[in-house]
Amino acid sequence: MGKIGMNIESISLIKVSEDILSIIKQNKQPLHGKLSFEKEVIINTAKNILEDASYFSQKDPAAEQSIEYVYHSYSAFKAVMYYRISHMLYSIGQQDEQLYYLKFLAKSISEKAKVETGIEIHPAATIGVPFIIDHGIGTVIGETTEIGSRCYFLQGVILGSEGIGNNESGKRHPTIGDDVEIGAHVRVLGPITIGDCVKISPYCVIRDSIPTGAKVVLNTEYQLKMEGQGSILVYGVVATDKDTIAIYGENLKDLQASFICSSDTRHRVSTHVVENSNRVLSIKINVFAEIPDNTFEDKNAFKDISLVLKKKDDVVLIINRCKAIQKILYHQVQEKNTAITYVHQR
Repeated sequence: MGKIGMNIESISLIKVSEDILSIIKQNKQPLHGKLSFEKEVIINTAKNILEDASYFSQKDPAAEQSIEYVYHSYSAFKAVMYYRISHMLYSIGQQDEQLYYLKFLAKSISEKAKVETGIEIHPAATIGVPFIIDHGIGTVIGETTEIGSRCYFLQGVILGSEGIGNNESGKRHPTIGDDVEIGAHVRVLGPITIGDCVKISPYCVIRDSIPTGAKVVLNTEYQLKMEGQGSILVYGVVATDKDTIAIYGENLKDLQASFICSSDTRHRVSTHVVENSNRVLSIKINVFAEIPDNTFEDKNAFKDISLVLKKKDDVVLIINRCKAIQKILYHQVQEKNTAITYVHQR
């Protein structure tokens, strides 16, 4: 069988513009009011859609460099096309109060795309051109997400907020740079920033900003390794004393250690390296922040504290949700709370 071999002329701007108007008409309800659009707005959206299809045909070998094949056959591309249309409508409704009803229509088209493709992209999200979602089932892109140009996502990618219900309004979703590739089933949570040219391997859970050019690889369920910035490997983390952890692995020499907390910044944790060799890194841990009432009763309060290992100021490994670290922090907070209570009683 030969190549499909279509080029960009096989689908014209007029064809795409007609399809945009047809999709809008199919989803229009009486409450959406009378619709009319500037020709330039439709043409610009059509150009973006064609650029998405063209980029997809170049980047995915299975597309055989055929824009027409992508345009007519790929449901993941259809989700992006529907997003472009719904975003156009949402933006018009956002800018003109008299056309607010277009936001309802935008959401209707977005919901239809979710049902037909298994991909949910909020019409208010900002996504650069071109953009690819490949395979795509289960991918969710939240309302305040910002994505740069030439990004490529696989299936099951979640760009969400940190919480579930009762999230505060405003910026609560990630900002993704240009030329970012995100593998299957990656979760990027909260108003963090992923730099340009970052590559994230499948199943990573990202809660903290990633610098430009990093390659994030899942060593284990709890270890995110930044490749190209240090070839370290961690086998395990063990609590060796009430205030000390030992990290066992390879190439651990000259690492700096610090803690970050993505949710409750009231916890301040200091670290002090007491032993450092290629195979062992021992760290003393001390909680020194003011402890909020009742925090000591909740072991889950420390689940979002991550240990960051750096070499020459470059992040090389992030260890998330480590039981040994959580245990030490929990017991230290309990002791501090008991001491504070005793002083108050006196």
